[in-house]
Amino acid sequence: MRQVGIFGKRKSGKSTLMYALTRHKMIQDAAFRAMEISGMTRVMLVDTVSVDVEDDSTAEQSAQSVEVALMLITNDSFELELAWISKLRKAGSSVIVVISKADEFADGGKALAAAVEEVSGLDTLCVSSQTGAGIVELDAAINRKLQSQNTTTNSASSNAHALRTNAGTGSDCIASSVAIAGSSVTLGKG
Repeated sequence: MRQVGIFGKRKSGKSTLMYALTRHKMIQDAAFRAMEISGMTRVMLVDTVSVDVEDDSTAEQSAQSVEVALMLITNDSFELELAWISKLRKAGSSVIVVISKADEFADGGKALAAAVEEVSGLDTLCVSSQTGAGIVELDAAINRKLQSQNTTTNSASSNAHALRTNAGTGSDCIASSVAIAGSSVTLGKG
């Protein structure tokens, strides 16, 4: 099952965002939740360990397994989040930056979003899990990221097939790497 991970510091609203995205008030196991995203096939939504804990090895493992990573930012001290964005991108995840708790900002988080966009070069969404503002847009952004990865995976599969057809040898390694890239790993929350 494809995975979407929610990353951020402690108290950044990771679990609350998970509830808002899954449209549930309470989730028995807050670490994982299967859900539909805008008509996509089911995905596993992963509420990760905070990125600002001393032993972030569980968050590091999650970074290796998610296709799309939501990086939550709640204030103008976001250097750690920027470092994690870099880690996530190096691990092959598509990153969506989210100004979480946007309802707590007088401007809805727009100034912070502009600052993050300027430094990171990534589009940033302002979301309030409490009011629901930005949830539909976030759902659509996740869907777009997953669809673009489908296109990339399908293109890679076509390329691997063409290499098998044309080259005849050595293509098993290419086909295996495509299969591994599409596999899913289930991790626990620690």
